[in-house]
Amino acid sequence: MSTIRNLLIYVMAVSVLAVGAAARYERTPAPAHAGDVLQPLPQPFAGQERVRIVMIGADDREERGRSDTLMVLQINPANGRAALVSIPRDLRVDIPGHGMSKINHAYRYGGPRLTQQTVEELLSLPTDGVIKVNLQGFVKAVDILGGVVLDVEDQEGQGRGMNYDCPQDDLVIHLKPGRQRLNGYKAMGYVRYRKSNIPGAGGTDFDRAKRQQKFIKAMIAQKVRVTKLPALVKAGEQVIGCVRTSLTSRQVLDLARFIRGLQDGQMKSFTLPASDSRLNGVYYAELDQAEFAAMMTGMESFLAGSGTAVAEEGTAGTAEVSGPVRVEVLNGSGKPGAAKAAADKLTAAGFSVVKVGNAPSIGYTENTILYRGDVGEGARRAAGVVGGGSIEQDPSGPAPEGSAQVQVTVGTAFQMN
Repeated sequence: MSTIRNLLIYVMAVSVLAVGAAARYERTPAPAHAGDVLQPLPQPFAGQERVRIVMIGADDREERGRSDTLMVLQINPANGRAALVSIPRDLRVDIPGHGMSKINHAYRYGGPRLTQQTVEELLSLPTDGVIKVNLQGFVKAVDILGGVVLDVEDQEGQGRGMNYDCPQDDLVIHLKPGRQRLNGYKAMGYVRYRKSNIPGAGGTDFDRAKRQQKFIKAMIAQKVRVTKLPALVKAGEQVIGCVRTSLTSRQVLDLARFIRGLQDGQMKSFTLPASDSRLNGVYYAELDQAEFAAMMTGMESFLAGSGTAVAEEGTAGTAEVSGPVRVEVLNGSGKPGAAKAAADKLTAAGFSVVKVGNAPSIGYTENTILYRGDVGEGARRAAGVVGGGSIEQDPSGPAPEGSAQVQVTVGTAFQMN
């Protein structure tokens, strides 16, 4: 893997850059003229119905020459909503002038401009510009901002978290599950992780895309309201040398101001739905046209302001949760107080505990997490809070209003302290 292989975090870098730019702007006195009255700045991207920015993370070494990561940020300036679309790098598409190939080859054939054209044809939407990033300044920027707090998933189960060692690529990932503050190097490991030291335990590119989107949202939520402007400026300076963009300085400022003004639930992330395929022995991701159409409809509905803001979505863009995930906690370990201890941890992590009790039987060794409906991400977060465990979906459909969406049964592996 390359240093930035499959990273979607260039979006976070752009966010830091934009916030740093806004900090610089806010510290620069406006010219004064006799009789002038200070006027508020116009709304970011005033007069535009939609703003769409193609984000490219590229490995520019000669032997590579392909974009490793690709996203599109869509903005509705009128209501402050945004959608972040992840595009699988192996997606098979028609690259103008080059025929059918993996979308990450567009960068090798024609750089950012051809990548932008390919994305426009894929989505059947015009775009307003390109931001291309490499991430040499990523780790320092995250450290300057004080790291990021988030819940690390127990991807490998049984409390192992995420572990992968690849010395030849200077990649050493050892992350325990649960809520914690990640420094720059650990954050890099979190967003790069896909392979595991345990064969088959690392998950998929789509799992990684969700983690990266989660990280982006956490950084924006934690940093856009930071008042220590010198730190923001310094972080921006760490990133600015890694960014190339076709946006004008005014567009960059508008992007900065828009990101700073994002409210909770006003940005929603999507991943283009695709399935694995092979053609002449080569792996591709093939777009699912029906789910793609549904995703685009759902995304436009969200951007237009239909319904209420939501926390997260599935592959086709359907909302998983609205408000805190409701959890039932059962004691299957036989240890007195285990369920109460688990419930306290889940409450502290932002879950709504609706019931605490005993399981029908004891003797559970590992924790088990059963969920109903489209709250898979919530179930994975719950597993991380209690130290991991097996996760399974109840096929009976969504939970009735007010009842538990996730059932956590703690086993003897659960650590009460």
